[in-house]
Amino acid sequence: MEDYKITFTRTDQNGEDHNREYNLYDDGEGKKDVLIGAVMEYLVNGVISSKRDVAERMARSHRYLQNELFHLFIEYANILAKNYENGRYDGRNESACKNAKTIMDTIYGGTLNL
Repeated sequence: MEDYKITFTRTDQNGEDHNREYNLYDDGEGKKDVLIGAVMEYLVNGVISSKRDVAERMARSHRYLQNELFHLFIEYANILAKNYENGRYDGRNESACKNAKTIMDTIYGGTLNL
């Protein structure tokens, strides 16, 4: 079993550091994946300054990793598309869900049972 620790430090406008620590461990029940999702939420909630720069860096990663990241994107788009179909969205995420539905309909002819 592997354990990982990730600590993010954010310095506010007063010069004070705020740490957020994540312990990622694999208990064999998928909790590691849930924690990784929480870390990603934290990163996109004000830590990432340029989505384009992040995407470009990801596109230069190892070919296998590009493939895995793309599959993660498809899984996420599929879930958002299903949310749109089932009316599980509001004004804050309607665009993401609607666009995901368009992507899934255009490429796959609808949502997938992954």
